[in-house]
Amino acid sequence: MSNFIITDLIYKHSLLTDKLVIIDCGAAGGSFQEWASRSDKIVIHGFDPDENECKRLNADARAKGLQHYYYPFLIANDSQNRNFYLTNQSCSNSLFEPNHHLISRYKQKFCDIEWISTLETVGYKKTIQVNTTSLTTWANKYSINDIDFIKLDVQGAELEILKGAGNILNNVIGMNIEVWFVPVYKELPLFADIDMFVRSNQFDFFTFFIYTAGQFAGRMASPVSFGKMNTSYAQRFAGQLLTADALYFKDPLHNGGSLSTIKKLKLICLAEMNCQVEYAFELLYNLKHDFEEQSELQEEITQIIDEAASRYPKYVYVMKRYIGSHLLNYTNGVKFRLYRKIKPIVEKLRKL
Repeated sequence: MSNFIITDLIYKHSLLTDKLVIIDCGAAGGSFQEWASRSDKIVIHGFDPDENECKRLNADARAKGLQHYYYPFLIANDSQNRNFYLTNQSCSNSLFEPNHHLISRYKQKFCDIEWISTLETVGYKKTIQVNTTSLTTWANKYSINDIDFIKLDVQGAELEILKGAGNILNNVIGMNIEVWFVPVYKELPLFADIDMFVRSNQFDFFTFFIYTAGQFAGRMASPVSFGKMNTSYAQRFAGQLLTADALYFKDPLHNGGSLSTIKKLKLICLAEMNCQVEYAFELLYNLKHDFEEQSELQEEITQIIDEAASRYPKYVYVMKRYIGSHLLNYTNGVKFRLYRKIKPIVEKLRKL
């Protein structure tokens, strides 16, 4: 969603003046394009081993007057010299060796192109030597003390980066982590490994983001190939899910420990910006308790809640009100009649 209503209102009412500070490991191509409309409220520290790409991104950020900084560093769990495996597609380069025995069985479909062998993207080309560093070392060097959100998309090194983050994780309130369900790379930490580590640091799992059919693998040996994969239902026919982005947040209402008011406000913004709208509203309601002796601030939060709720997609509230009036007689027959009545309403709302 490009219109972050709650976030805008929080900043408009000056409840929050601090910017959101974000780490992006795997920043090639630019960071958080879906948040571009709020770039002025975000400080980004991005990492990519391509020095020319970092120069381009830094120049673009300076031209736009943004506090976005890109570093040509390869982040891992410590500073050392490592093998770096170059593949047929640079976006698949990794500190882990491609597992050719496994991926030779797979095929993938990206957008509307024909099925291609996974070897065409993740297939090994050559090995080079690179120097790695940790987030802790970087943070100490650049005097970075407080991070709010971490995004990791580094082809298998996600767990290493987290383990090398040290005390940085104490202040982080959300993470978007690329996770793997099968060892596309040799000795690759899988989702279960990352999930256990992240949960041990008081984060709760919220959802998976699956963006394309290319995240699923079909089988090279199959005589059947499925066509368009543009719905989640169709994508399931592609076969095995290889990878997804896992979204985690700290939850002060569960096991996230005590968060400052500023961190709670930032958490509300980040929840909305990651499509967790109801969680953002829940946190906003709960925040009112922080201002029990400050009636003016409580009133401001109430105003934000009421205005944000009224401005969120109209069809949600139309559907809820309409369906709610029929719940007592919710039989199969009523379901069908209700659908016939709701359909023209939904079609009309889609045109708004």
